[in-house]
Amino acid sequence: MNKLIELYAKRKVFEDYGATIPDTLAGEIKEAEASILASINNEIVDIAPSSMDVENLAGNVIVALEYVDGTLSRIASGINKQDIFSTLDMTVLSVADDEADEPDDDNPDRSRSRSIPFAVKFPDGKVFRYNKAQWTLIDSLKHMGLERASHFTGEMFKGFPLVGKRQRITPDGQQWQKQIDGWWIYINMSNARKIRCLEGVAKMLNIPITIELLEPRPSVPTTIEIPKGKNATFSLNGSAPLKKNRSVLETVRLFLKEIPTATFEEVESQFPKHLQGSYGVVRTLDDVKERSLRNKTENDRWFLDPSEILNSADGVQFVVSTEWGDQFPQFQKHVAEAFDWTLDEVK
Repeated sequence: MNKLIELYAKRKVFEDYGATIPDTLAGEIKEAEASILASINNEIVDIAPSSMDVENLAGNVIVALEYVDGTLSRIASGINKQDIFSTLDMTVLSVADDEADEPDDDNPDRSRSRSIPFAVKFPDGKVFRYNKAQWTLIDSLKHMGLERASHFTGEMFKGFPLVGKRQRITPDGQQWQKQIDGWWIYINMSNARKIRCLEGVAKMLNIPITIELLEPRPSVPTTIEIPKGKNATFSLNGSAPLKKNRSVLETVRLFLKEIPTATFEEVESQFPKHLQGSYGVVRTLDDVKERSLRNKTENDRWFLDPSEILNSADGVQFVVSTEWGDQFPQFQKHVAEAFDWTLDEVK
């Protein structure tokens, strides 16, 4: 068992970095698993494919077998449940890379190993690199063509392809895929597996992409000078200077341009309410209209000109706050950390 755990640890290194597992290592793992299974007193563990279960066997030995798409991918044992679950929680036996039923990379409610951000570079000079890995995956697949990518079957997720026409629905309401241009793209996987999928599709289509692993962005200093005066202007990534509130509007507009697949919920998550303070950075147009019936000053708080009303990918019309005071430095800091954009005061 110790030898097998060591082999799994070696395999995990290759998986984490999206690299091909050497045939010799894969062969050693297969032989070690077969040897252990043969030594368990010929007991039969009846486990349905694509599931994990634990059974008490002769001698109070507990054995756990994990199947992914019908193939044995992990094995662990112990003398009691505490031992077995402790073992399965170890990094070397994590299901994060090979098991499709895992939390999204950006889901804070589930703990997992640190995700390594990455950028995808195409031979035509196009580069995709977002703070949400699922957007990097989606836009890279769109660039290669979703219909063509749908023929890729090198990675399957509980019987669902990376790109397909069927939606996976489970009782817990978990979001497994995102619908883009009539196709369902599987997004709920580790960054390492996203990289493997992109490399697999690119190889199938003979597109020489380059995937670059990136270091997490350094944190921005917490001390930011508060802009002085109502007439201060700001430049977004070196663009023409704008008033404070209009620079926020253009930042959200740029986000939609860079991430055209973003839903309103995702826009809200990327521009959380606390950045503005009392009213929030964005609000749906319907909500503003409803609030304006009770509050005559509501319309003054938002950019409501038809040219200023924005639309999310899921068809929600929303608006951006016009009221920015001492909270603005928080917005500047957030933009720098989340998107690697600059929003500097023009002196």
